[in-house]
Amino acid sequence: MLQTLRPYATAGIAVLGAGLIAAAPATAAQPVAPLTQQHQVTLTADPAADVTGLLTSWGMLPTITISSLPLPAQIDVELGPALHTLLAMIGPFITVSNAINELTAQLAADPANAFTILLNAPGAIINAFLYGTAGIDVGGVTVPLFNGLLVASHTEHVDLQLGQLVDLAGVGNTSLADLLGELGVGDQSAAGLLTGLLDTLGFGHLSVTGLLEEFGIGDQSVAGLASSLLDAMGIGNPTISGLADQVGLSDQSIADVLTGLLDQIGVGNPTLAGLLDQAGLGEQTVGELATSLLHSAGVSDTTIAGLVGQLGFGDLSLGDLLKDLAHLTVGDDATITDLVSQYGGDDLTLGSMLIPLLQDAGFGDQSLAELIEGVVGDFFGTDSGTDITFGDLVIQILNSAGYDMTLSEILASADMSNQTLGGLLEGTDVGNQRFTEILTEAGVGDQTIRKLAGDKLPTPDITCPLLPGLYGVSCSDTLNDLMGKNTLLQTLQNLRSDGADGVAKGTSLADITLGQLLGAAGQSDEKLSEIITGLHLSTPLDSILTSLGLGDVDLITALTNGFPDLFNTPLVSVLSSWGLNNVNLDLVIDQMGLDVTVATLLGRLGLDNVDIGSVVDHVLGGMTLGSIANDLGLNNIHLDGFLENLLGGAKVGGLLDDLNLDNVHLDDVLERLLGGVTVSSVANMLGLGSVDLDSLIAGLNLGDLTVNDLAEAWGLGALDLDGLLSNLGISGEDLVSVSIGQLGGLFGF
Repeated sequence: MLQTLRPYATAGIAVLGAGLIAAAPATAAQPVAPLTQQHQVTLTADPAADVTGLLTSWGMLPTITISSLPLPAQIDVELGPALHTLLAMIGPFITVSNAINELTAQLAADPANAFTILLNAPGAIINAFLYGTAGIDVGGVTVPLFNGLLVASHTEHVDLQLGQLVDLAGVGNTSLADLLGELGVGDQSAAGLLTGLLDTLGFGHLSVTGLLEEFGIGDQSVAGLASSLLDAMGIGNPTISGLADQVGLSDQSIADVLTGLLDQIGVGNPTLAGLLDQAGLGEQTVGELATSLLHSAGVSDTTIAGLVGQLGFGDLSLGDLLKDLAHLTVGDDATITDLVSQYGGDDLTLGSMLIPLLQDAGFGDQSLAELIEGVVGDFFGTDSGTDITFGDLVIQILNSAGYDMTLSEILASADMSNQTLGGLLEGTDVGNQRFTEILTEAGVGDQTIRKLAGDKLPTPDITCPLLPGLYGVSCSDTLNDLMGKNTLLQTLQNLRSDGADGVAKGTSLADITLGQLLGAAGQSDEKLSEIITGLHLSTPLDSILTSLGLGDVDLITALTNGFPDLFNTPLVSVLSSWGLNNVNLDLVIDQMGLDVTVATLLGRLGLDNVDIGSVVDHVLGGMTLGSIANDLGLNNIHLDGFLENLLGGAKVGGLLDDLNLDNVHLDDVLERLLGGVTVSSVANMLGLGSVDLDSLIAGLNLGDLTVNDLAEAWGLGALDLDGLLSNLGISGEDLVSVSIGQLGGLFGF
């Protein structure tokens, strides 16, 4: 068990320790290698030195090795064999004494459990004698110099941090202002103190580059100096990924790192819409943003004409502009097929062009019946053509086209009113066709007179030859028997009119005009719509379309199946068939006659003085960035959630590895960035090459400011040393590491 010495034993042991442990003063560290000192003594004429040498030769003094750099400084204390034996012999008695004191304290504190305490006392005392540990307190750290009989031999390590050493010096709670006052520098002029210090050291007259050369670093490369500094800090030359590991970033998500950075710079975790407000963009319209961006890009005149002019397009003709675009995208001397090929037109067919257009317009999946009904519905001003009959459709078309005329008006408009039936049929196949063939095709030519007359014959006993108009005709004769072999035209020529309005009796039917025929029939003044209405065409349009099989065929299928060759024809082939495959683009553009300049065209369109921002605002209705963000729901999405969704669980280390930075070392990066730049060259670039240090300090314009004034101005005056070290993050830095060995019991092996 580890215990500190009791008060009555501490004073005597401290005297013993002071006599047994002594360290010679350390010399200054050499700049090349860590300071390592072996303190050995020899007998001299000096009695004190002789005693020290004698004790060393007896093994009563330790060997102390000090390595000052790099920090933490290493102090190795190796106990001599005699000193180790002496401490091992004393140790059991010290540990037993501490155990007895502990038991006494327990009895005094808890007399009710005295029996239990006394029962366990022998074991505790024996354990302390064999395995107990006691030590002395050094800077708040207990060093176990005294050990039980069987404690194994070991080396004890004591690490002293900067904050501990400050506290040991008793100045941890002293404010910086008080400490500077105690040192006598607090009320001194800051400029005078710095100048005096530099002059005392002999540096005041040196230029910055001279000072750098004085310390031998002027000609060193900045990259090399930075690498040495990183080595001294214990960072070394890791890869970029390794550096992220050292600072603990590799396993952190990129989203968390970015969120932390945003917190550090005061952005916090707003919504995306709130972020726009923080940046002062929430109330800005899109047009204002566009104008601001153009101004930032150096565009002073943000009118359309001004922008075009500043881009150098104002004085170009449209033809020249199109040529420049063609040359830029396709090349010089390009043809129309070259242009099509440039934009992926080699495999482009008419079908591949038309089908997407039909689909985007919403017509691709509609049946032909649906399309026709929709068109008819729009024509009639109804939702669809479902309740429209075929007759209604024809009448509406006639009315819309202005053709709902009387039959006589139709004949007059076609200059056919005076056309005779004979003149109409003469020279035609119909006019030269036998009339009997026409009767046969009509289904009446081969029927007998009796069958055609039906119940019109008065009595069966009366024969046809006895009836008026049928003298000498048998009732068994067919209609064709009566007509003979004349053609239709000859038949009309042989038939005579009984006389009618405008037609003289005995006039050959072949000489009757169409107008006279309509007048005789009493239909001259009858309109087409009346005729169609009389036909009773009441079948619904959708029924007609369905019966035609158009309800199951969509437009794309109909076009593809109806025009397969056309739909599969490449556009280049179509152009070639039109003789356009080798036509030069410049020639085509020239033929378009586009000689007007861009600026002139804008002026004609009234766009020359229109501001880009106002156009954008007009198109978007003056929408602000904030309103757009709210419409997109960005007022409910916080920045950390957005980054998490955007980046997922991606880690910093993973990103660096993906960028192959696990193979790029820090020294390589520094060398590439800084190359052969030396420290002196950096000073010269900053204009400090020929400036001496005294002048440099004078140029700081410190005036009558004291050291304490500067400390107060920097907010450090009231800060104690412990707080200052903590704020700098160096309070816990190890400054001294002490190793003491060998310690242990007399029989500890």
